[in-house]
Amino acid sequence: MIVTFAEHSLRFSLRFRPDGQVRRKAVTRRGACFDEHRGSGEVRHRFADGDGLLRAPHRLISADTAETAARVLERPLLRVGPRAEAALRELSRDARVTLVLSGLHQHVAAGADDHVDTDERGMCAVEAILERGLAEAVPWDLTGPLASALAGAERIVDRLRDRAARRGADTVPGRADVLLAPGRAGAFFHELVGHPMEADVLRSGVVYLRPGVRLAPEWLTVSDGAVRAAAGFRARIDDEGSACTEAVLVRRGVVAVPMTDRVTAGFDARLEPTGHGRRLDYRHPAIPRMTHTCALAAAPPEPPERDWIEPYGLRPETVNPSTGDFTFLALAPMLHRLDEPPLRLPRLRLAGNARTALAALRPADPAVGEDGRARRGCGKLGQFPLPVTFANAGMVLPAGTVSIKVAGP
Repeated sequence: MIVTFAEHSLRFSLRFRPDGQVRRKAVTRRGACFDEHRGSGEVRHRFADGDGLLRAPHRLISADTAETAARVLERPLLRVGPRAEAALRELSRDARVTLVLSGLHQHVAAGADDHVDTDERGMCAVEAILERGLAEAVPWDLTGPLASALAGAERIVDRLRDRAARRGADTVPGRADVLLAPGRAGAFFHELVGHPMEADVLRSGVVYLRPGVRLAPEWLTVSDGAVRAAAGFRARIDDEGSACTEAVLVRRGVVAVPMTDRVTAGFDARLEPTGHGRRLDYRHPAIPRMTHTCALAAAPPEPPERDWIEPYGLRPETVNPSTGDFTFLALAPMLHRLDEPPLRLPRLRLAGNARTALAALRPADPAVGEDGRARRGCGKLGQFPLPVTFANAGMVLPAGTVSIKVAGP
């Protein structure tokens, strides 16, 4: 089997500083590759910049299929207009915050057995930053009304300033509920459920998860697929031409099916490609990767009844896929007390075990929030940064589920 992939893509980032400076980064990719599947998981990967691989005598596919793939290399890419740049530069200066506008626009052709489909993908967000960890982000529509996009940016600046103005807490509680608010816990489920359920990782046999085993309460479902996101990563096909589907990783609390590419699906007759064969670009082979991970809570909410911590800026520090042991950093956490204004906390380290933490979860808010910033991404096997996005309902880690310690000022 010959898998063909061609792309014309732009990944960009514009950082607007309060002093008026603008730092620009842009990476453009235009080229193609062939993955020759030789059986037993062996894949020979060949790539070339431009359309050289799609022209005789190098092509391994028919002229018509190669021409379809080559056409995507000529499709235009979206750019940030001067009006948007000027508006963000002005907002950054007036609000005295750093703004980062980042995005991805990609045209692809992908398929197997001398057939390719085409797809167009895009995502963009603006992020407001006061200091490390103290940040807010919102989607930015490059093709929509500028006033609407700018209003969203102004709202996150206001939220950020409100958090920055809060008084610092006198002490850090050693035990407290931890609220994983809607749209704020993507990294948690990405690391503890997503990576172990990528089929190549699961097949290694060294992960703590096992299909068919109960992991969490019955109300929890975790899925991944490029078909659900409202403003996050979306795609019709993956980078091997398989249709993107939503793989249910945890169904009603029970470990279910993995995310597969063509190779890993071929190892098990019970599996089909789920549309998770992804690559950083045509210079890399496809491997099973997450797209848009979503954690849902189908249960009445049980919000915290005592003091609780909201771990803004949640980032993985260490995760052991074999045992499930983890540490996460909360870069800008807040302490909430009933009937009192929230208080700022120093950077915290949350440590625990995935089995214990997921089993102890309580539903807090059925509303689902999204998060995704195109300048970041996942770095599995050195393919960094591959864009991934997240969504989650609100959930609570009850007091004592994770240890809470100060990680820095």
